[in-house]
Amino acid sequence: MTYKLIKYVASKEYAECFLSGKLYMNTIGFFINNGFEDQKDAFEGTFCTVENSKFPILPQVVRSMQASDLTFRAVGYQYCNVLCFFKVGVTEENGLCTLHYNPKMKKFGEYVIIVKNETELINRIGRAVKKLGYKYICSKVKYHTPKKDGELIRDGHVVEFTTDFEIQFNKIPKEAVSREYDCFDKTSNMSSQNEWRVALYRGEKTIDAFVLDVGDLHDICIAVKSENLVEGMKSAYGKDTPVYLQEGYFGNINKKDFRMLFYELGDHKGTMLMRI
Repeated sequence: MTYKLIKYVASKEYAECFLSGKLYMNTIGFFINNGFEDQKDAFEGTFCTVENSKFPILPQVVRSMQASDLTFRAVGYQYCNVLCFFKVGVTEENGLCTLHYNPKMKKFGEYVIIVKNETELINRIGRAVKKLGYKYICSKVKYHTPKKDGELIRDGHVVEFTTDFEIQFNKIPKEAVSREYDCFDKTSNMSSQNEWRVALYRGEKTIDAFVLDVGDLHDICIAVKSENLVEGMKSAYGKDTPVYLQEGYFGNINKKDFRMLFYELGDHKGTMLMRI
């Protein structure tokens, strides 16, 4: 299966803003606490999960109620600006293309941006970021099912909440870490979004949005009403062969170094999240 990128936006005004090259990038800190139900994600910015049995920092009575391993969110990731897209799957058989997407995603906006040339969009983002001296990575989001002591968590309802407990990364024993994450990892309950995102490091401790100006995009993107996505995809290409999204990640820094920049920005601290 190959993929195309789309992006939902709230209104025609926002769509025109995007097409003019003004890319509005909220922070992970915003999405931790804001947005509607399917946008808000307290577990954004997770950097690791820890097995309770190997890091017993909580009373036994609390540990016995936990539905999954402890989760730690990097303080620095709240300052990461992100630009979120959704991947539409495309299969072709006997000359006919079929789109694979979640129609419920139209709740994310009245209009949808259809990217006709992902490679060129990535190139323009890269040039704009380079001029500003920032760091960036573009990549798909990976989704993970929470575990507890190596086993998938139980079925049924769980309550997720954030604590005020902060810890220095070096206080977490390496042998207790069950999995490491970065800003391209999310929990499986968000997997229907099939997200692909641009993450931006500006070196500033702010959760304010940032507008990245990449220049006019009318030649490589179009905007249509969300309910007209299928027709819009067809009209976007006509008889031309679509340029599909390439696999892998793109940017001007590797993922490990990118992760370390945010760790340093957050003074190597994390906050604890729990499920019971």
